[in-house]
Amino acid sequence: MSKFSSLSNFGSLVSQAVVSKVYTARLSLTKMICFFASLQSSFLALFFTRNPISWRLEWNLQLSTIAYCGVVISALAYYLQTWCISYKGPIFAAMFSPLQVITVALFSAISFAERLHFGSLIRAFLVIVGLYCVLWGKKER
Repeated sequence: MSKFSSLSNFGSLVSQAVVSKVYTARLSLTKMICFFASLQSSFLALFFTRNPISWRLEWNLQLSTIAYCGVVISALAYYLQTWCISYKGPIFAAMFSPLQVITVALFSAISFAERLHFGSLIRAFLVIVGLYCVLWGKKER
């Protein structure tokens, strides 16, 4: 499942690079990406969650957190990704995907006292070295 997710993510980045050359309005492109992502997520949620009790929304901190993350954080992330793709290309934007995993692991270790394993630290180090090798290679080209 994660291989398919990575493949579709990178396919999305490449197609976004092609679209951003033709359609230069980045905010409108971000709005369309978020709209279609919400449609896709809604369809999958309807397919996997059939219990009507799960769909009940209450006005509490959880709803405001979901709305904030869905609207502000996702829109900001897609806008920055579109900006990065339009200036540097899809490879540059795709290189920072592994850093997201490392950042989450470090944040959860600091905030929630989760244990990091030695193999995970070695993997994180190799990802960072690979990232800088690709950046160095693109600079030399």
